[in-house]
Amino acid sequence: MQNSILVDYHQVLRNCNDMGLEVKTVMEEIYEMGLKRGEISELRLFVPTYSDTRLWHQINELEIKFGAEISACPVLVEETLTGTSMKDAVDAKVLIWVKTHLHKGVVPNLIIYVSGDSDFIIISNEAKKKGKKIEFWSVSPSSISKIIKRQENFSPIKVPVLIENPFIVTIGKVMEHNELNQDDKRRLEMIMALKGIQLRNGSYRTAKEAIEESAKKISSQLKLALEDSRQLLEALIMLESATVRPAISNVVEIDESSSIFQLLPNVITG
Repeated sequence: MQNSILVDYHQVLRNCNDMGLEVKTVMEEIYEMGLKRGEISELRLFVPTYSDTRLWHQINELEIKFGAEISACPVLVEETLTGTSMKDAVDAKVLIWVKTHLHKGVVPNLIIYVSGDSDFIIISNEAKKKGKKIEFWSVSPSSISKIIKRQENFSPIKVPVLIENPFIVTIGKVMEHNELNQDDKRRLEMIMALKGIQLRNGSYRTAKEAIEESAKKISSQLKLALEDSRQLLEALIMLESATVRPAISNVVEIDESSSIFQLLPNVITG
C-alpha cells in the first residue's frame, strides 16, 4: 500500500514548542510510522508564509533529510478593533491538493493527515469520495479536536523519550568542576574499578553485541547490575574513553590513558 502524508506544519511546530520536543525528532517518528503503513509516495508539509526566516531554514533541513515536498500557504491578515488578526489558509490549501491530486483507482491508497484541526474532517471526506483510506495522526493530545479523536483511524504520534545516562552526567560534572553528590562518587568508583579490566576473546557481529557482551562481563567482575554496567560502558565510549573494535579484532579495550581517567583519582580521594 502506498501512502501520502499531509502535515499541518504550523500545528506540529506549535505542539513541539509546547511539549519541549524537537521538530526533527517528531518528523523522524512520522516518517517511521509512514513506512510501517507501506511505501511513502509523498511527504508534504503545508507551511503558512509567516515572515520568520528561521522557520524556513528548519523546513529546508527537513526537505533535504526526508525528501519532503513543501506547499506554501497564504496567511490572511485582518485589522480588527483589538489589533491585527492572522489566519493561515492551510486547510484550504490541503483541500485544493486533495481535489487536484487524488484520483480513483490510482495510488496513493492511504491518505494520512497530521493535524488535530476539525476542518480536516471535511477534507478527509473529499479523499474518501475518491476511494482513499484515511488516517489522522497528532502529536499533542490537548490540541486534537474531539471529532478527530473519535475517529477509529486516529493514532497519536508517540516520540520515544531518551533516558539520560547518569554516568555521562557525572563525568560532565567532573569535566566542568561542579559539585559531586554521593551517587556521583559511587559512579566514579565504578569507573575507576573498570580501569583494570581488559575484555578480550569475544566474537561479535556488531558493535551493539560487543557492548552487550562486555557489559555482562563487567557486571560479573565488578558485581554491578547489568544496566549499570551497560550505561557505564556506553558513557565511556561516548566520551572516547573506550574503543569498540568488533569488526577488526573482536576486542573491547578500556583505554587507561584517557584524560578522564587521569582526573578521577583526585576527585574520589579528595
